[in-house]
Amino acid sequence: MRPLALFLLLAPATLTAATIDAVLNRMDDAGIAFRGMTAKMRKLSHTAIINETLEESGKITLRCPKPRQVQALIDFDKPDLKSFLFRDKKVQIFMPKLNTVQEWDLGKFDSLMTQGLLIGFATPSREIRKNYSVVLAGEETVVGRKTYKLQLVPTLESIRQHISKIDLWISVTDGLPVQQRLIQESGDYTQIIYTDMQLQPALTDQQVALKLPANVKREYPQKK
Repeated sequence: MRPLALFLLLAPATLTAATIDAVLNRMDDAGIAFRGMTAKMRKLSHTAIINETLEESGKITLRCPKPRQVQALIDFDKPDLKSFLFRDKKVQIFMPKLNTVQEWDLGKFDSLMTQGLLIGFATPSREIRKNYSVVLAGEETVVGRKTYKLQLVPTLESIRQHISKIDLWISVTDGLPVQQRLIQESGDYTQIIYTDMQLQPALTDQQVALKLPANVKREYPQKK
């Protein structure tokens, strides 16, 4: 085989591996400085068996006061008003039309929920490499931003039970996610698209909390 032909045969694998390293290193750099952010978000929930996709939109406030600790407030305004608060291993769901807040204890699912919220934001690349096989699936433009698309396939059974693959679209500019897709074995998936993202390193507890009326009805479905 001629030297040029050999180079062309080997080059794609070598360049791809180097690019994966570069993308993960860029994510590490962004993660070191990440303490919080606000963004507009669209959430697509796809049910494969009926080929139906539910779209919701609103705003997310994400705060990481300590490594691997996450607080997230999601305020949906379409199609219905609804707020979700993730913190202290619990989820609270506030439904203004019903003036009701439900509280759920995440228990053993807390680490999975935390990972789902933080993947791409503040998860070190060594942890990504440990828990997933990583493939670079090319470059794509998402909501007007150039991104690298990474495909993460879980290597741990504890993760594979809930997620069969994660697609991440990482901004070429700042190393943060522009889009995430969490795919289940059934083909169902949850996709989140971020726009107007603003880094917010000085968010307070009060900024990541539900604003509940004094007469709100409280429900604990797990206790029924």
